Amino acid sequence: MKHSLLLSATALVTGCAVAPDATVGTTADPITVVTRADATCTLSLARDPSDAITVYADDRGAATFSALHATAGDPDAALTLACHDDTGWTQSYELDRSADATFLPPTNLPAGTVRPALTGDPLSYSSADLLARGYGMRPDPTTDPEHYALWLQAAQQPARKITTPPRDTELTFASNSSSLSWGGGMLRATQDCFIHGACWWTQHFIFSFGVITVPQPTFTTGKLVGEWTGLGGYSNDTLLLQDGIAIQSLFGGAAFVDSGFREYFGAGTGAGYSTAQTIISGVQPDDLVIAQSWACDANGNESLAGGYGCYYLSDISRGMYVECETQSGSCFSLPVQSGTFEGSTAEMVVEKDSNNPSVGMPNFGTITPSLDAYDSTGAKVYFGSAPNQSINLAMAGGPETLVTAAVSSSNDSVAITFEQSNY
Repeated sequence: MKHSLLLSATALVTGCAVAPDATVGTTADPITVVTRADATCTLSLARDPSDAITVYADDRGAATFSALHATAGDPDAALTLACHDDTGWTQSYELDRSADATFLPPTNLPAGTVRPALTGDPLSYSSADLLARGYGMRPDPTTDPEHYALWLQAAQQPARKITTPPRDTELTFASNSSSLSWGGGMLRATQDCFIHGACWWTQHFIFSFGVITVPQPTFTTGKLVGEWTGLGGYSNDTLLLQDGIAIQSLFGGAAFVDSGFREYFGAGTGAGYSTAQTIISGVQPDDLVIAQSWACDANGNESLAGGYGCYYLSDISRGMYVECETQSGSCFSLPVQSGTFEGSTAEMVVEKDSNNPSVGMPNFGTITPSLDAYDSTGAKVYFGSAPNQSINLAMAGGPETLVTAAVSSSNDSVAITFEQSNY
């Protein structure tokens, strides 16, 4: 969604902590500007407002992004954060990346809405009760002990509930088997076929549990990279249920924004369907994030034909989460407006901006996210247990690749490696 900002005031602010060994030009640390709750802000170089990215303030008014430290006198050290809200209020904040004070933590943020740590026997709660209390979907401790342990780690610590409504964006993280925008790993459901070739799915994935360690890419090219887990969307399976992390870059990575997003591509039109929605702000590099998505009914219960898409993102490192599994509350589930959810595949993907396929992939190095999928019978499926394939992002017209991927034959991970930046 595009906005026209009229700046009515200017203020000098400070933000989040400097690492003692911060290195100019290579170390990125968070900057937090305390502005109005749920404000929409545009971050740009002070000398070039045309190169800009969006920063969303959370429900406490914290607008957080990461920035590289700069030397004094660097003409690109000065940043401008221009914020506004729906009432017409506007405010501009001037920031200096060469000043240590810019990276100091704010001291005037409210606590927000805090969900207490889960107590007692974690298996004594029903799935519906855990969802209602804000703990997300519980993995099976017997068949999925690694992800259960991570879920329990998140559940047994207090966490701040994000109550900001989803914010519309112009970002698109959705493509199919012919795309040159993404690479990663994919699980295929089982199917039966007639001797003459007609086939049908005998298995349907209904719930995905992904674990993402947020990378810090080098943005020598491109302005956007996403890392997400999803269900469906490959080849003839037109509905894609997905959530994950989006990273947007300013001026080659001098500053960047990490945020959590959700999308139900193909299930309708407009925000949340043909473009992603930001549902959590303030994510930082190296954060450990749980991404859950599942086909559900209007009450958040798992249901292949329930007509809704549900989401849960938990940033364990920051102690915050967002839940989108009912039609009430600040973040709501997304109804299927058209099409039928099949759940014939489950994916763990790194993707560049689908709106600009000719722009190269930022260098994210090698990452090893994990993914488990559960089918409609409750059975866990992972890369070592089902038909799967790695998807390499190849350059058009040549054998070179932009991204290579290798799925594990023994566990639930997929190693995704950056190779080249441009077509």
